[in-house]
Amino acid sequence: EPQRQEQAQALSTMTYNREEEYRKAQRAAVEAVMIGRETLETAVRQGEQLQNAENMADETEYKLDKANRLLKNMTWSGWLANKFSRDVEPPEYKTMANSNDDDGAKSILG
Repeated sequence: EPQRQEQAQALSTMTYNREEEYRKAQRAAVEAVMIGRETLETAVRQGEQLQNAENMADETEYKLDKANRLLKNMTWSGWLANKFSRDVEPPEYKTMANSNDDDGAKSILG
């Protein structure tokens, strides 16, 4: 009789430990998902900042090219060269939605 009680108590303790471990695993999984979401939000914000920086760089390059063309126009040879060359095209501004279209990459956000 005492041996059966010890076995029952040991079985009960093992079951309790498993349930406690299961709860700990669930808490850890929820925490991991929350951290993953925060990380994804941060990555998206940083991607937007990088896209804005690229747009600003494109705009600056366009303005420099346009200014260079204007300066060339002030000389006879530059004016003639400009007559036979294409005008500087303004940049296409990219957004996060269409920036991945060029390289075929798919966003994990949809």
